[in-house]
Amino acid sequence: MQTVHCQAPGKLLLTGEHAVLNGIPALSLALNCQTHAQLSHSPNQPDAIEIDLIDYQQQHLYPFPLWESLALECEARYQNYLNHHLAIHTVLQSPADLILVTFLHFHQLHPLKKGLWHLKLHSEIWQGRGLGSSASVIISLLSALNHAHHHPLSLLQLKDLAQTIENRQHGQSSGVDTHTVLLGGLIQYQLTDTNHAQIDTLPQRPFKGYLIDSGKPDSTTGECVTQVQQQFPKEHPIWQQFAAVSQQIRHAWRLQEGQTIKQAIRRNQTLLEEIGVVPTQVQQFIQQLHQETKTAAKICGAGSIKGDKAGVILCLSPQPPEALCQTYGYRWQPIHISQNGVQCHTDT
Repeated sequence: MQTVHCQAPGKLLLTGEHAVLNGIPALSLALNCQTHAQLSHSPNQPDAIEIDLIDYQQQHLYPFPLWESLALECEARYQNYLNHHLAIHTVLQSPADLILVTFLHFHQLHPLKKGLWHLKLHSEIWQGRGLGSSASVIISLLSALNHAHHHPLSLLQLKDLAQTIENRQHGQSSGVDTHTVLLGGLIQYQLTDTNHAQIDTLPQRPFKGYLIDSGKPDSTTGECVTQVQQQFPKEHPIWQQFAAVSQQIRHAWRLQEGQTIKQAIRRNQTLLEEIGVVPTQVQQFIQQLHQETKTAAKICGAGSIKGDKAGVILCLSPQPPEALCQTYGYRWQPIHISQNGVQCHTDT
């Protein structure tokens, strides 16, 4: 029996939420909180997929005809979403669906070896908070499958395939999550008019910050993206304001101008409030953080268009925001950058 171990980091957007889909550069940081995929292959067993989702305390065993059929049902629902007959959150109806769809897309490009595939999956990433958990799961599994089949797919093919699969989760993936998880470190990511990605790697820099969890948003990433695109089309002048913020952060990062970065982070938060993705309670929390002049904070995912939770908040501060987080009931943790993207090794 062959076993492949892959781990893939999470991601944090310093800037670029929503704006990246309109051609504005995003700055995305790989986080050292990992998704761990352990994939074993037993060639002498009947053709099947066994999935152990540790974080959900779920175990599933799917014979070959069944898992392929379930994955194709997800694909059919995705086509109905594209035809405006279904909402994006109805496409993948359980945590296992994302796994089955990932197996299917790999299988369609490179047929799976015969036998039993056993996947054990565990993630350190806060789920559904805008930290790239879906991309991390997809890439850790795709990389494990690619490793187990002696690398039939190139890095570019893996990236494209991961983005295709992520569309089933979010509706319209910019690709920034998948690129960050694959590459690690801090990248600048920009979509061209022809929808190709331009990527630059930025230098390593000391970075003192904290992740704050305001709770899982009541709206999905896909729902947020759809509403923002409808209310603020690509030609709207607000996107040029997002572009100016991105340029300011990128320039200040290279020069290690910490105060300028904080000013730009505060401005970015104001713009996110203007496009309507920051619930009132989260706005109030961030305003209280900003009463300390050395602190800057912003939401870092798609945010939410309903409820009072917005996923993860980035806080740049010399001190942990412990007291205020305790008042709001928010958990927090220090930010640790992952300089590495996905990594794999094999046991036989």
